[in-house]
Amino acid sequence: MHLVKKILRDVSYVCELMEKCEDNTRLLRLYFVLCVTLLRTVGHVLDKVVSEESKELKTAIGKWWLELKQHRDENAIFFDFIEKERNIILKEYEVNIREDDVSLVYGVNGEMDLFNLGDLYRPPADTSYSDEDVRDIIADCIRWWNEQLDVIGEIINDSKS
Repeated sequence: MHLVKKILRDVSYVCELMEKCEDNTRLLRLYFVLCVTLLRTVGHVLDKVVSEESKELKTAIGKWWLELKQHRDENAIFFDFIEKERNIILKEYEVNIREDDVSLVYGVNGEMDLFNLGDLYRPPADTSYSDEDVRDIIADCIRWWNEQLDVIGEIINDSKS
């Protein structure tokens, strides 16, 4: 599991770098590509590398994948974001971030004005997560993966009982 945790630390680091992408949409887009690719890599490494470390891990990870696929709705962040975005990036090189600026309408003393959010808020362009900033979604994905590692650990512990 050490390798998977290393990948997740790398995603966290790149997500931190994304927070500093002020007025650099191109760099934000490239960091997004890297994050999504690494997030999907976690599953491949679990399946192809970690599961080969022991019979116990192979059994637990196999059971976990089966449960994941049977409960797609409960794991929408994997199927509807991590997997979907990764496929769009790698197969079509479509990067699903709104690159047009989002503006905030606000009023002061009866006067309405616009405030351009620039790179402070970059939602995905075409997804069920379109009302969230991509950096927040990536942070949610990291949390989701950590929860899944806990589930795999529980499967291993249950098999020892």
